[in-house]
Amino acid sequence: MRFITLSKKEMESKYFTINENHLLISINNPNEETHIHNNRYCQGILKINFLDIEDIDSNEVYFDRDIARQILDFVDKNCAKVTTIVVHCGAGVSRSVAVASALSKIINHRDD
Repeated sequence: MRFITLSKKEMESKYFTINENHLLISINNPNEETHIHNNRYCQGILKINFLDIEDIDSNEVYFDRDIARQILDFVDKNCAKVTTIVVHCGAGVSRSVAVASALSKIINHRDD
């Protein structure tokens, strides 16, 4: 499985150019959403919301077991029909890379 990580800005400018069957995991902050251009190669979209861990506040939404289960269930259900998983978040360097790396470790048995 191939993984592509993108920032929110790259989603606006590059996502429509992906021309292989893929799944999209869209990570946003709570109460935010990214505009996702139609892409005929997209075989499923999972939209999840959680904050990047910077200053922990118990009233906020962070990555947890429930979010991990949503991601794993989505991938398990849909990965047979794709060759690529696209993961995006705000900057494209922490949440998306962490999720892609963990999925690669599970699926490909490597996380580089």
